[in-house]
Amino acid sequence: MSRICLVACASIKLNHSAPAGELYVSALFEKSRTWAKKTCDRWYILSAKHGLLDPNQVIEPYNVTLNDMGVNDRKRWSAQVLNTLLEQTTPIDHIVFLAGMNYRKFLEPNLRLCGYKVEVPLVGLRIGEQLQW
Repeated sequence: MSRICLVACASIKLNHSAPAGELYVSALFEKSRTWAKKTCDRWYILSAKHGLLDPNQVIEPYNVTLNDMGVNDRKRWSAQVLNTLLEQTTPIDHIVFLAGMNYRKFLEPNLRLCGYKVEVPLVGLRIGEQLQW
């Protein structure tokens, strides 16, 4: 069993290509990355454009957000992420979300249906509270 953290991407990025784990530079992302690396066996980034990203994968900066997507697009995005997770993990793995509702809404229940244990430690906390956590 592995503990796997899924960290939401961020709108604040470097202005050049970089490994995904270094591309996003918001305070919340940086704190989430640090926590994920310390407490989980593996971590991935939930990218609105790329789906599930390995932190070492080099990508270009982009300007895509789930907040601008309709429900059907977010469902398709979630299905893509779920399929990738199913290829790289097993249902005995423990999934930890450090991501907002738009990232979790369709993905989280489907992970549970597949037998994964899912944890959302920051649920209900405002951004300032999340940063303090």
